[in-house]
Amino acid sequence: MDASKFADVNFVIPLFYLGVAVVCLLIFIPLFIHGMLRRRKFSTLVDGYQTYALRSSIRIELIVAALVAVLTIVFLAMGITGYFDSRNDLEANIQLKYNPTHLELGPWNGSWATADLTLPDGTVFDDVEVMLQGSGEPFIEKVWYHERDKRNQ
Repeated sequence: MDASKFADVNFVIPLFYLGVAVVCLLIFIPLFIHGMLRRRKFSTLVDGYQTYALRSSIRIELIVAALVAVLTIVFLAMGITGYFDSRNDLEANIQLKYNPTHLELGPWNGSWATADLTLPDGTVFDDVEVMLQGSGEPFIEKVWYHERDKRNQ
């Protein structure tokens, strides 16, 4: 089968984006809380101590917190969409190579995905490991053994 027909499946980049989103969230939470506490304390100060520099510093801290919150949302969205795009590409690649009558993808664990599939000859495979070759071509060892045994009979 021509390897150029298979879509590129990459679960690493979406996972990286989700990691960056978590780091941004861990930066946002204390920065926002600190900025709000400073803002509340600033409002209790008497007029002579409410300086422009202090007000500006608090404003900058809250603006940076808001920007980090936006980055968190952006990286989270990129990670989620990338994961589902890769999942759809993996499903399309399995459909292209094995042409199952029923296919249900399970979770991706980093090295392989699990899937339940039914081949056109009626053979059912539950929780089989779907590994990816370098070209994006899926490889299911149990199906390979099944097809080999079928040819040798």
